Amino acid sequence: MRFTIMPILGILLCTISVSAKEEQLSPTDTYMQYHSALSTATAVDAVEPYMCKKVTKEIDETPADMKPKMFGLIKEFTPKSVKVTSEKIDGDQATLSLIDNSAQSTPRGITEKTAGTVTLVREDGTWKIDKESWNSNITSGPTDHESTQ
Repeated sequence: MRFTIMPILGILLCTISVSAKEEQLSPTDTYMQYHSALSTATAVDAVEPYMCKKVTKEIDETPADMKPKMFGLIKEFTPKSVKVTSEKIDGDQATLSLIDNSAQSTPRGITEKTAGTVTLVREDGTWKIDKESWNSNITSGPTDHESTQ
């Protein structure tokens, strides 16, 4: 009886080990969870679990009266709807390229295209956000004079 339990225990342990690895989020999934949490968060504490140790240390060292202002700026300048266009993993670092999924053209043909880059690091087996940056380009279509020619 003892010998039949051992193989079953071994199989169970391997299954549990494989399941634990599958449950870890990809860099893209981690960022999308962070982005979702950010959209509903009212304070930086709500998104701090998604940040790497270096960033959480910077947050902790920020004067208390400045935290709400900084958090407000982050929320204001992060697009409301994003799409990850690429994910590159290099060891314990990942880089995501993103676009603002909500960008639209105006009736005058002015279009704002916003693209972002997010760097994540793997800490203790979990992807954490290290850096995030966004750039916008505004382009205009033909003027009324040009469109009639």
